[in-house]
Amino acid sequence: GGVWIGTEGGVLLRWADGAFSVWTLADGLPSLKIRSLLEDHLHNLWIGTEDGGLAMLKGGRIKVYNKRDGLPGNTIWSLAEGADGSLWIGTDRYGLSHLKDGKFATLTTKDGLPSSGILSLCADASGGLWVGTTGAGLAYLRGGKTTRYGSREGLPGVTVSSILLDKRGTLWVGTQEGGLGRFKKGAFEACGAKQGLADNLVLALAEDHEGSLWAGTMNGLTQIVDSDFVTYTKEEGLPGNTVLCAFEDRAGNLWAGTTDGVAEIPKSGPIRSFSPRQGLPGSMVFAIHEDRAGTLWFGIEGHGIARFKDGRFESLTMREGLICNNISSFCDGSEGGLWVGTPSGLSFIQGGKITNYRLHKGSAAEGVAALAQGQDGALWVGTSTGTLHRFKDGAWTTFGPEYGFPAVPITSVDAIHVDQEGTLWMGSSAGLIRFKDGKSAVFARKNGLFSDFIHQVLEDDRGRLWMTCNRGVFVVSKAQLERVADGSSERITCRVYDTSDGMKSAECNGGGAPAGVRRRDGRLCFPTM
Repeated sequence: GGVWIGTEGGVLLRWADGAFSVWTLADGLPSLKIRSLLEDHLHNLWIGTEDGGLAMLKGGRIKVYNKRDGLPGNTIWSLAEGADGSLWIGTDRYGLSHLKDGKFATLTTKDGLPSSGILSLCADASGGLWVGTTGAGLAYLRGGKTTRYGSREGLPGVTVSSILLDKRGTLWVGTQEGGLGRFKKGAFEACGAKQGLADNLVLALAEDHEGSLWAGTMNGLTQIVDSDFVTYTKEEGLPGNTVLCAFEDRAGNLWAGTTDGVAEIPKSGPIRSFSPRQGLPGSMVFAIHEDRAGTLWFGIEGHGIARFKDGRFESLTMREGLICNNISSFCDGSEGGLWVGTPSGLSFIQGGKITNYRLHKGSAAEGVAALAQGQDGALWVGTSTGTLHRFKDGAWTTFGPEYGFPAVPITSVDAIHVDQEGTLWMGSSAGLIRFKDGKSAVFARKNGLFSDFIHQVLEDDRGRLWMTCNRGVFVVSKAQLERVADGSSERITCRVYDTSDGMKSAECNGGGAPAGVRRRDGRLCFPTM
């Protein structure tokens, strides 16, 4: 819980708990000039110096390594810890040294390095090492093989002063001549002064907890938000620009329900659109689902359900027994069949038979806004009047304050996400609700949440919840939320995405289901207006 600061005045500082601790030459530092710092997995601090070699601070004591111990030179510009816990050491002109099991080994141009001046280092989880050099570009070392990267691969400069692998696995390279390079699909994309960088001479890179990249340059500090939004509109082939819901089928194709029909966005090839001209019974598609048999179901405003199989649509309406012709959501049954949520209640379709259920809050009838299946096979139902119901083993349970459900006024429960621990995360008109072990916690703007009106809740591989509202998309880690819930923290910090990040519209739609989908490759899709 501290910050280490190396200076050119012979002082090493540590800022923690509102105070500085100081180490100087008198405490054993080998040089007045500190060039690099690294804290390893054992919490030892490694200190690279100019002309003084390498120092390790452990338990308040400093141990020094220099040429007498096997280092090729005493000026250390860069440090990195390998995936195996060993230490990589970049020197000013004597190559790359490797400290493992107490012994030093050195690589130079004779071993395939493009230069023996090593300015920056970055290790990856696979055991590879990125090496930034003076005047000779970038190298990647792995398994005894060295791969070089230079201007042919789009690297914007030849002197690489900083390297960073961000949380998403994207490699960023700061150069002293051409600004930043972002490594994608085997080549670099340049980001320099022309693209808004403060200066083309980049000295340092860092990533904050929200995923923003910060570049320290000779002319100021630049924040870079790496947004990879891809937008589909009528120009790309959608039937309409107001997208109500999005769904990925088992083949990996994306379906978008709009106010003017539905579109299939395949993994490759052109977009296919379906409207009443192609047999769709209506234009406004509010819900999409694929059942276990691979049949696609579409909820059509005022026209019930359109079942799509073998290239044809079949209609299912109140005439066939549906409780309502306006469909809000779908969910598979735990033992087969399909649940259908509507403003008038639920329909359950199985084996050609339809069973209807009406939900009540006191004497008032409730409409279904969200459906989700729990890990135990229970059906969770969020309603338009802010109630949570559970259908399990043939019995209904309505959750209110006596069951730990929040007593705060909730107009509607619009989204339910069940995580791997069985915790329910619900988007509502009163904020985000966590329902865990029969107890609830509510997170709202007063806690730092970006919006109290949440249309959808999705979880990524990093334990973060992505939520949508009418002002954009925002993300927060579950760990942060848990700290607020247990009282160890008071505030939530959200990362917000909107038009400034590449979205064509920040107004996400909450009228359909799903109001956002996580695809099999981890990408997230959000319908907007």
